[in-house]
Amino acid sequence: MVRVLRRVKLSVFALSVGVLFFAASLTPSMIPRSAALQGVLGGVTFALGYLLAVAIAALWCYLELPKPSDRFRTAAEGAIAIVGIGMLIPALMRNVGYQNELRALMGMPSLEQDSSATIIAAAFGTFGALLLLGRLVKVMAAKIQRRLARRIPPRAAMVASLTLVAVISWNIGNGVILRSALDAADSGLREVDAFIDPELPPPDGRFRAGGAGSLVSWPSLGARGRAFVAGGWTEEEISRFHGGAPATTPVRIYAGLNSADNVSSRAHKVLEEMLRVGAFGRRILVIVSPTGTGWVDPEAVDPLEVMHRGDTAIVAMQYSYLSSPLSLLFEPDLAPESAQALAGAIYNYWVTLPSETRPRLYLHGLSLGSYASEQALSPLRLISDPIDGALWSGPTFNNAIWKSMTRNRNPGSPYWSPRIDDSSVVRFTTQKNTLDSAPAQWARTRAIYLQYPSDPITFFEVQTAYRRPEWMMSPRAPDVSEKFTWFPIVTMLQLAMDMATATDVSKGFGHLFSAAHYIDAWESLTDPEAWSESDASRLRSAFQKH
Repeated sequence: MVRVLRRVKLSVFALSVGVLFFAASLTPSMIPRSAALQGVLGGVTFALGYLLAVAIAALWCYLELPKPSDRFRTAAEGAIAIVGIGMLIPALMRNVGYQNELRALMGMPSLEQDSSATIIAAAFGTFGALLLLGRLVKVMAAKIQRRLARRIPPRAAMVASLTLVAVISWNIGNGVILRSALDAADSGLREVDAFIDPELPPPDGRFRAGGAGSLVSWPSLGARGRAFVAGGWTEEEISRFHGGAPATTPVRIYAGLNSADNVSSRAHKVLEEMLRVGAFGRRILVIVSPTGTGWVDPEAVDPLEVMHRGDTAIVAMQYSYLSSPLSLLFEPDLAPESAQALAGAIYNYWVTLPSETRPRLYLHGLSLGSYASEQALSPLRLISDPIDGALWSGPTFNNAIWKSMTRNRNPGSPYWSPRIDDSSVVRFTTQKNTLDSAPAQWARTRAIYLQYPSDPITFFEVQTAYRRPEWMMSPRAPDVSEKFTWFPIVTMLQLAMDMATATDVSKGFGHLFSAAHYIDAWESLTDPEAWSESDASRLRSAFQKH
């Protein structure tokens, strides 16, 4: 190892470009970062800038372009180094200030200790590891090139060796390392999902899955499913909130991955449970597409039940053990397949019921759940007998309907809070409730997107590697820093890091949704009876204390 390090010759030009990238990564983005994460991001951007500079120099030589004179090269390298260091030192000194400004926007406590040493250590540790890995790849490519050069022209051998090494590296990383990591994660999460909390007894089976008389066993629900069906306000708590007015226990039905052998069987198991407990006799019926692990956000569903005095039925079905990002990347078809099976089974029964007595039917999904829920029902099936609406929160940057709506928004409306036509069918809202400011009345079927402008899972774009995103244009959202500056490549990496920590914020920012904003959305979507702004205010206060 010592011999290898002694032979390492670092390009001054490439190092200088790397320093520029490192300095740019220290500027604020969407989500506050710890010093360690900031350092890792800095190391990755440093390595990427270094690699880019090396690639440019190699391409220059490969094309046999005139080499610059030593004097010019030295001057250019010195100028870039001065600019890079001139950016890096002030950026390091201001990093805590940058992070505190972001934290203040999100109501988070300030950082007081300078973290420059931690950032530098983590950055150069990350850069060193990536540099060593790159050198190993280079050695491998050189050996392959020498062997190929005996049979084909030298330049063809160079291109072939680089291509072969890239393919081998990708297959090793994706097929061996990544697959092993995913298998380990899946195994670990499977065990977590199977653990039964002794302090969480099965609910009364009259209105909940997993209890006495249920067609779905308590263990088969999984940890997320058990938490969902056992959660929420009781009938007594709901009645007390409404001043002693009559209330009922909300219906909650769930099927875990172990509740049946396949997705179709699980969907029909949910339908059978709904029929058993009389779910179609409730006023409001919501089909929830959960997040990757099967989690249903209580901040989303609990307020709806209280708002409608428990006269609700909420159903969901698990499709994975993996978290949403991993499920989206490596199991992209599972979530839509599950949503389509469940919504299809329920909708096919719902349309057979008399329209004047059946429940109002809504779709809901958070994050990856919104991605799946958008695809739950074919538009062709809804023409003759449409559902009542949908509430999609924290849509992912991959949501097809969300992307189409945002791209085709009314001129003059911001990217992060678009207006669609006359807003009679689709409305967008953020922390600031704008649902009642539409120029037209709601149509019968209505859809709401609840999104936070500071949510990188919604506003990440690969294209930010080479162009400034529209949501950075004026007017900028209140929870996005005015000091968030676009840099080619670097901004994309910042947003990718932000996605990993999008829930490490206060409620009501990033990807962590607040019951207060769900209350506004459900009120506008479902028109609860005998409901006033005073009731909404009391419910917000109740969830803030909860």
